Amino acid sequence: MIPDNRTGSVLGPLPRRDKWLAGSTIASLALVLAAGVISPVVAAAQSTGERVSASSGPSGVLDACTDVSQLGGKDNCKRGATGPTGPTGAQGVPGTPGGPTGPTGPTGPAGTGSTNAYFGPLVSVPAGGSAQSTAQCPAGHEAVSGGWYTPNAGVVPGISWRTTTGTPDDSWQVVGDNPTRSAKSIQAIAYCSS
Repeated sequence: MIPDNRTGSVLGPLPRRDKWLAGSTIASLALVLAAGVISPVVAAAQSTGERVSASSGPSGVLDACTDVSQLGGKDNCKRGATGPTGPTGAQGVPGTPGGPTGPTGPTGPAGTGSTNAYFGPLVSVPAGGSAQSTAQCPAGHEAVSGGWYTPNAGVVPGISWRTTTGTPDDSWQVVGDNPTRSAKSIQAIAYCSS
């Protein structure tokens, strides 16, 4: 009787155990060798700053581009020529800061022809007291502003305002207060327009 080269199994008859063991041993050995060759190369490349290329083959030959920062400024990568600079992109649309601009207002009235200064009397302000001076514009002129003048320090203007002497708003009046112990003086000024 010829011995059977097969063994019984729940999966059906299998080849003899010795041939099956030999085939699986060769396959396992191939995996161990492949892992043993590639893993040390990858680990060494990572520890020295080399980049491992995705095109590394099973032989363990890697694309060894050296990291410039770790190897003293040398770069072992093979590169082609740099291409030309691309065109500048289009200018973006400017934004609107704060929204739309409102309509232009109406034109104001025409300005006056000229403005001149007119002085009131220089009045004495007694020590600890007060006095007033009024500057009047010429007929047909209006006081648009005013002020005062004092030749000596110490007088404090208490009130300064536009007033009426003959026609509306035709003069400027100032009241000076003197907190010192000696007499001082003050004078009103009217700026009149025609």
